[in-house]
Amino acid sequence: TTTTTTTTTTTTTTTTTATTTTTSSTTSSTGQGTGQGTGQGTGQATGEGTGQATGEGTGQATGEGTGQATGQGTGQATGEGTGQATGQGSSTSQGTGQGSSTSQGSSTGQGSSTGQGTTTGSGSTTGTTGRPLETRFGSAPYVYAWSGAVDRVNPDYIAILDAVPDSPTYKTVVGKAELPAEIAINNEPHHMQFVNNNTVVVAGGLLSLLHRPQELFFWNVSNPLSPTFIKAENPPTSSAVDDILPLPQGGFLVSIMGAADGSSPGAIGEWDAKLNFVGEWPPVGERPSDFNPHGVSLHVEKDILITSDFIDPASSLHPSQTILLRDSIRIFKPWSNRRVTSTVRIPEGIGLMDVKFLPHHPDGLAYTTNFGSQGMVIWAINTTDSTTTPVFNVSGVYNCSQRDHMLHQPVAGTTKYLVTNSYSGLIIMFDTSDPLNLVLLDAVVYGVQSGIHSIEISDDNRYAMVSGYFLDEDSMGLLHEDGDRSIHISEITSIGLIKTDFLVNMNTIVPYPMRPHMVRFYNTKTTTRPT
Repeated sequence: TTTTTTTTTTTTTTTTTATTTTTSSTTSSTGQGTGQGTGQGTGQATGEGTGQATGEGTGQATGEGTGQATGQGTGQATGEGTGQATGQGSSTSQGTGQGSSTSQGSSTGQGSSTGQGTTTGSGSTTGTTGRPLETRFGSAPYVYAWSGAVDRVNPDYIAILDAVPDSPTYKTVVGKAELPAEIAINNEPHHMQFVNNNTVVVAGGLLSLLHRPQELFFWNVSNPLSPTFIKAENPPTSSAVDDILPLPQGGFLVSIMGAADGSSPGAIGEWDAKLNFVGEWPPVGERPSDFNPHGVSLHVEKDILITSDFIDPASSLHPSQTILLRDSIRIFKPWSNRRVTSTVRIPEGIGLMDVKFLPHHPDGLAYTTNFGSQGMVIWAINTTDSTTTPVFNVSGVYNCSQRDHMLHQPVAGTTKYLVTNSYSGLIIMFDTSDPLNLVLLDAVVYGVQSGIHSIEISDDNRYAMVSGYFLDEDSMGLLHEDGDRSIHISEITSIGLIKTDFLVNMNTIVPYPMRPHMVRFYNTKTTTRPT
């Protein structure tokens, strides 16, 4: 007597979300069936990420599958399995299968099994998410570096670096934010910032105006490894875009150093949460003739904006022979009126690179630096009464230079305050417990002419990242302040700064040498920076 049994297959698909840099997943399946007859059956399953599948096991069988892929942010994965068996005779059989996969965002695995015997039964597989690989620098799995080709012939782009220490691609380029070919060359990439709760990245080309009208670039970063280009814009009455300040309600401000032709005055540009241009402030006709804003900071609670004037952009370019350096701090109070209400002159001011509010200070205290006859001095500006006070002479400790262009960054939730010295190659950390008498805590030294300039703090306030490049105008102008073209990360401890193993040289890590002016952590936590 011959009996033939045919099994049927059902498939269940599950969707999961990956919220970490790398996940490990394991799947296991068990099936048992008894029937009449003998036969042979084969089954095959493929899965992406983690999932769940049901199928029919055949005979005594084992299977395994491995897969690996890369990805990040939030992802989706599905898994399914199929199996089919027919047989005749009489037997009892049991089938087991196991597969594992490791992935960053997604993975694929394949397993197969064969067995002899009659079977009428079913088996199931269940996917489970294992322990993720941990980020080190706050919640950031990636670093974005807005970089320009040294030869000014190859395209500029944002290089996206893996920042997860246990990842096999740690400290390598794993993605790009690219520009359309017609606007990708010779922009002199400058500042960059995440806006709208880290969903959009905005970057500026300092010298784009020499080649094309577009100088402010927008990308959607929903896929952080392959951002989508949105648009490029040109402020109507100003040029030479610089620092980008995200606003808590969405949108952002940009300090724009020059007029439309690169001369003076500049303006503060504003874009709303829908990335639409709002306006330039102060309005045309109300801008001071020497208004060339570089640093910009907003005191949200007191509704005060403060800016620092650096240089007349056109004066640094040929055929000019003299760079016009500025000495002014501008106060917009209240900022909601979009008008300059006070101008503060720093004694012997020669190019005020940056200004930052001390967070939540009741008098609206801000800091700037200037190199005068006394050396490199940090000044406090009281925006309540528009007074200034020298609070620390950096040259009394370190051998500073007039070529040291310093950027500032308070460490949120602490009394720590960091500044960079580009030419001297320093990150210096102060304690601001007494805001008018700063205490030097420590410094990290990267070397003279290393170009240490832009600075970024991780969202857990434990790490400081800097780039080794300020500005080299090459044959176009008078400024020649290159650097080591590297990206460095140091740990912020209770008493000092410690270099980490994160060092990426953009001369060698990419196909052609690049200059990384601005670096940012891509944080998976949504945070709009208030300062």
